[in-house]
Amino acid sequence: EELPFTAKELLSLKSIFNKNTILEQGEATEGNVKSLVLKDFNILHFATHAEVSNTFDDFNEPFLVLTPPIISNEKDDGLLTTSEISNLNLDAYLVILSACDTGAKKNQYASGFSGLISSFLLAGTNSVVATHWPVEDNAGYLIITETMKKFINSDLDFAEALRITKIEFIKGKYKNNFKNPFFWASYIYVGL
Repeated sequence: EELPFTAKELLSLKSIFNKNTILEQGEATEGNVKSLVLKDFNILHFATHAEVSNTFDDFNEPFLVLTPPIISNEKDDGLLTTSEISNLNLDAYLVILSACDTGAKKNQYASGFSGLISSFLLAGTNSVVATHWPVEDNAGYLIITETMKKFINSDLDFAEALRITKIEFIKGKYKNNFKNPFFWASYIYVGL
């Protein structure tokens, strides 16, 4: 509820793809994500909260926040950590981390890329979209959905589609106040 545009983002993307699986709110548990045959997915998209390492006392790795289970256990505590991500079996072209600080450098696991980016690459994805700082929910919805539309409906690769969308932000296509680099410059593409 505190990220109202994440549901809109997922539903917008759902309409672009012929085949998809969406886990929203109560369905978006760590157990449900891990139970999917993730190597069968070409694109994985997470629209949620993320945290860098050492945000919380005694918690030293970055993580994505998923829906916590009614009863937490070691395999499903609602936090998909870098060590858990590294153990996933992926064969995806792209993982989109539509969340704050997913590319932040404040961690002990990787120089240059966040533990989240490195973990998804280690798990078998070819490329990752991540963010360098906290992102605004509505701008995030726009940049991801508009980039994905360009990628799917044209001959552009994802990196070029993202570059074009950023230029559209600079020119004020989406909202004049979204011209500010805070809203679009955080998004990066890492990979092949």
